[in-house]
Amino acid sequence: MQRRKLTGFGVKPLFEVQWQFLYRWLYGVVEPISGQHFMSEFSHLDSLCFEEFLQTFSQDIILLFQPPYCPEINPIERVWQEFKRWLQWQHFDSIAELQQAISPWVPRLTPRQMRSLTPWD
Repeated sequence: MQRRKLTGFGVKPLFEVQWQFLYRWLYGVVEPISGQHFMSEFSHLDSLCFEEFLQTFSQDIILLFQPPYCPEINPIERVWQEFKRWLQWQHFDSIAELQQAISPWVPRLTPRQMRSLTPWD
């Protein structure tokens, strides 16, 4: 229970706040020329989830080297921008509501849409 703190006039009370956040992680890769893509939802971000993601999609897609620390040239970053634009100004009261919003969005992405989101000159 949080209560008021009494302080001297003009003195701002200090106290620690621990924000509680819940997340859904959407892992994804895209081949920009064909629009072929693969996405999976996970409840957390760790090496086990990432390894499972890599094993699952590597059966269908060949990986290409990307320089480290260059998200601006990673085609999936453009997809995430579109996804964030689609979710902007929406409020979710629970992680389940967020998942209900994410889950239908992923399969609706067609190769044509992916090609339009991820082209490079």
